[in-house]
Amino acid sequence: MDDDDDTPPTYEEMWAMANDLTLPAIMRAENWYHLAQHSWFKNEFNECIAMAEMSEICWRDAGYSENEGEAAYWQGRANLRLEQPMKALDCFERAVECYHSVGQERLQADALYGCAECHQAMENTDEALVLFESAARFYLAADNAWMAGDCRIEMGELRGSRGELTEALNDFTQARSLFEKAGHSTMAHRASDRMASAHIEMGQLADAIRILRENIDLAVFLENPSVLGYAQYRLGWTLTINEEHGEALHWLDIARVYFSGPGHSDFYKAEIDMQRLDSLKALGRSSEASQVARGLRAYWRSVGNHARLAVFDANDAFELAVSKEFDEARRMAASAAERAKRECGDWAERVTRLTLAEVEVMSGHPENARNALESDLAEQWGDSVFNRTRHLMVLAAVAKHEGRPNEARGITERVIELVEGTNLVGVTAQAYEMLSTLADAERDHARAQDMRAKAVALFLADGQVARANEIARSLLPEPPEVGRSAEWRVLGADASPPRVESESSPRSQEMPRSRPRRTPSAEQDGPGSNSAQGSTPLAESDSSAQPPSEPQENPGETPDADSATPSETS
Repeated sequence: MDDDDDTPPTYEEMWAMANDLTLPAIMRAENWYHLAQHSWFKNEFNECIAMAEMSEICWRDAGYSENEGEAAYWQGRANLRLEQPMKALDCFERAVECYHSVGQERLQADALYGCAECHQAMENTDEALVLFESAARFYLAADNAWMAGDCRIEMGELRGSRGELTEALNDFTQARSLFEKAGHSTMAHRASDRMASAHIEMGQLADAIRILRENIDLAVFLENPSVLGYAQYRLGWTLTINEEHGEALHWLDIARVYFSGPGHSDFYKAEIDMQRLDSLKALGRSSEASQVARGLRAYWRSVGNHARLAVFDANDAFELAVSKEFDEARRMAASAAERAKRECGDWAERVTRLTLAEVEVMSGHPENARNALESDLAEQWGDSVFNRTRHLMVLAAVAKHEGRPNEARGITERVIELVEGTNLVGVTAQAYEMLSTLADAERDHARAQDMRAKAVALFLADGQVARANEIARSLLPEPPEVGRSAEWRVLGADASPPRVESESSPRSQEMPRSRPRRTPSAEQDGPGSNSAQGSTPLAESDSSAQPPSEPQENPGETPDADSATPSETS
């Protein structure tokens, strides 16, 4: 082999040169750095950290600040892989200082991004947002729109996780523009998907569906089957939420075919089947729905996904409460909440607790709802608008039950503010129904009627016809009270029925408002039998004379009888 051959040194040779104190610091630094990279690609992260640390020291001795920063940066990356964010943060901060000293904005942005990741891992959201923002600016200064867009994606996720949905939507929108500027269509597709998620969380389903339809077209253009399958699933899922179940099932079935192919985990099929189950139930295809439900339970048990099982049971409990099977609903919801608390994480626990609280209110036990929630802070987790308003409506029912009408009204008006501009029509209807009961309690019947009329219109718009009809009955005027002497006029045996006047003509004062029915035996045996005055019992009277029955009120009832069962998808 020629002497000028560029064959790289072996691991043993690099190790020997790195430890040879007679060599210049720059040569030793290079060998330590190559050894660190070798360990990195072998996933030997502790060794990577030790060797990169030696490289950093040698580069510092040699006066090469940029290389010193590079060695510190890779120590940070390795510490993050070992889930040691505090140690990683110290390394990234050293890298930032080194890159800043030599004016390397592109590398400084990388190190700032690493600092942001560390704070993100430690749930220091404010610090992470500031650092991602700084990194994005340095990336843009270095003409790297792609990484600036990635920073915006992370910022949107952080803001969305704490309920700042408008700000999250703005971040995702900026990210899409940056990815389009960089010519990275796949990442632009991802940013559009996150925009749709923000719209969904804000209840703006029409905007979300429009974006997701555009995403399917973009996925077809990209000729990426994986991206297309995911886009089809997302559109189907959103159409399910919007109760467009026929089209939803169309897209979900197509997506399921793709994810049933080789190389895909059963997890994706289970996620799709969750949405298919809702659509099948809504379309009345109960046999198929039962089969899908059994498959889902079997899968979740096989992989030990207790969270999904608990939420699934909670949703079933809600449906039982809608069907007024309250005892079984309360038992199942309480069991689901207890299992989630014992075996699952925070998300499953609070979703099942919220459902249990709703079931308690629906079944006429608002006094148990507060204990079920375990919290009065409806917005502490950054949940979706839908879940936050569900929580608030339960708190309003509790406040009303405990004799605090002003608090109940304030909470309910807050719900109406939150759902403004969304398509959460059913929640808005519940809020107006609650306001009507509060107005009735204050004997402000005119306001109560106005609120009730709005609730009826909204329930009808939401497709909850039975609920709307139930409330509408209370809007009908009661017939005027009539004295008994005018209500009943005894007929003689030979009396003939009076002439029925048209509804448009006034009734004669001599005409009775209703008359006793003749019993079947009287009609069969002729006018002579059972014709004694007063012989017809009151129970046989025409029921049309009675006032319409008032619907039985349940002041604490928050979730409507026809509302969709709650789901966390998150």
